[in-house]
Amino acid sequence: MKTYNDRLNTIREMLATTFNCEADRKRCIEQLGHCYDTKKQSLIEVAKTIGLTFWEVPNSLHNTQGKTFKKNFASAPQNSEVMISLRMLQNLRDQAKNAPIVKKAPKVDILAPYVAKIEKTFLEQKQRVDTLIDMSKDFGMRVDASPHYVTNGISGVTALRVFWYLNGEFVSLSTIVAIAEKIEADKKAATVQ
Repeated sequence: MKTYNDRLNTIREMLATTFNCEADRKRCIEQLGHCYDTKKQSLIEVAKTIGLTFWEVPNSLHNTQGKTFKKNFASAPQNSEVMISLRMLQNLRDQAKNAPIVKKAPKVDILAPYVAKIEKTFLEQKQRVDTLIDMSKDFGMRVDASPHYVTNGISGVTALRVFWYLNGEFVSLSTIVAIAEKIEADKKAATVQ
């Protein structure tokens, strides 16, 4: 359980740094309220000595700011420990209420450069395919294949690998098939019209 001094240290640490949001300010004021609660019994004793009832003691630190409290406790010994603590809590509350809220700088998106690079590569590939489609429409599709055997150095597995070329440019087989399907679809669309 936190003591009065632990809470005061927490409040001072909070006020030493800047508040990042309204919730930080509310947490600080909440801690001040807990500090007031620990001093409330002493304040009730002071109230009794000056002829006030239990009900005339403010229920929260916020209520100690008003004129009624100042009028009721004007005859209280102002240099007593509880009144000094109360004034200190009031000052800390005013500091918390008036402290500026400084928003944290937005986080830098570490993926942004990679996303931009992927988008650029995608656009380049799309332009390349569009160029190949145009060339294939104009000059016909000239597809060349360069098959050869490759052997995996670790497992020793031998497989057939084929490099595909469309009009002399190295492309994947799926790209060649997609271009052929696009040209065929365009031809069908032209004959239908």
